[in-house]
Amino acid sequence: MPESRAQSVVLGRTASPGVAIGVLFSPAASQPLGSVPDRVVADAQAEDVRGVGRRPVRDQLEREDKVRPPPGRTLLVDEGQGLACVRAIPQDRLAGLVCTGGSPLSHGVIIAKALGLPALVAVTGLKPTDADGRREAILDAYRGRLILNPRPEVLAEYRRLAREERARAADLATDKDLPARTTDGVTVDLEANLALLGEVPMAKAAGVRSLGLYRSEIPFLIRGTIPGEDDQTAIYRGLLESFAPHPVTIRTLDIGSDKPLPCLDRREPNPALGQRGIRLLLARPEIFLTQLRALMRANAGLGNLRVLLPMVTLPAEVLEAKRLIDQAYQEIAQSKAIEDKGLGGLIRPPT
Repeated sequence: MPESRAQSVVLGRTASPGVAIGVLFSPAASQPLGSVPDRVVADAQAEDVRGVGRRPVRDQLEREDKVRPPPGRTLLVDEGQGLACVRAIPQDRLAGLVCTGGSPLSHGVIIAKALGLPALVAVTGLKPTDADGRREAILDAYRGRLILNPRPEVLAEYRRLAREERARAADLATDKDLPARTTDGVTVDLEANLALLGEVPMAKAAGVRSLGLYRSEIPFLIRGTIPGEDDQTAIYRGLLESFAPHPVTIRTLDIGSDKPLPCLDRREPNPALGQRGIRLLLARPEIFLTQLRALMRANAGLGNLRVLLPMVTLPAEVLEAKRLIDQAYQEIAQSKAIEDKGLGGLIRPPT
């Protein structure tokens, strides 16, 4: 049962909006790591190191059967580093995610978004004893607040808000099959923006017919390594088949600056203005070619693939990318799977 204590509020940054009510729980009791600079890059890089260090501890806890999540709705407290923490809670009981460290790009947050759960990162002021599975809290990811031991009237108000959210979602669900048309009769194509293959069922349930952007770097970031060609082909094939015959736009690997990949040892004086997006792909053609071959193989027999090149700033980058696309065609010894009209670029200089 949740303990009765005085109400208090701690603050964080919104990573996924929403409201959730539950008890705070951490599967691995640990002291806060202290303050970290409020920079996404520093947070994201630190998470990879912390995750490796904590994994043996969590494995040991699980072997000793000490990780027993609360029986009801749970707000998972994690220091932002790993998927293991998210897996510790059954999905039907996981109400939201609270990261005392981390960034909006942390692996746990990516999963929370895919599940449609509210999430906060960089939450300050939590003590280890706050996440013992006995303290009730309200996660207000609209305002970046975590309310500990809410007073009865506060809890009642947030429960009312949560009911209203569910009612709005139900109302929208009844309209999902209606045509997207403006009041003056213009039809608009509504397309999904996804990061994980697991998000496809939610997009389809919402009535989305095509995929406007798939951020292909997310599986790279979650694994921390570069997936092989066969693994990438399986992911892209799943996406293309799910939306066929409607178009699917897949952005090629967009790594760098705020999305560092640990297995790429890249030290630059200013990563934000350095090798990122298409610049990195052209500097590491073996990575780019592997992804292109996987995309072409996945598109075979479907023909609904569109490819988006990230962070394009110069015509020369497009020309070199097209040269590598032609090379990939030759390497897989098949007819073109990407027509020229299906190749686009995200025109955005690194900042």
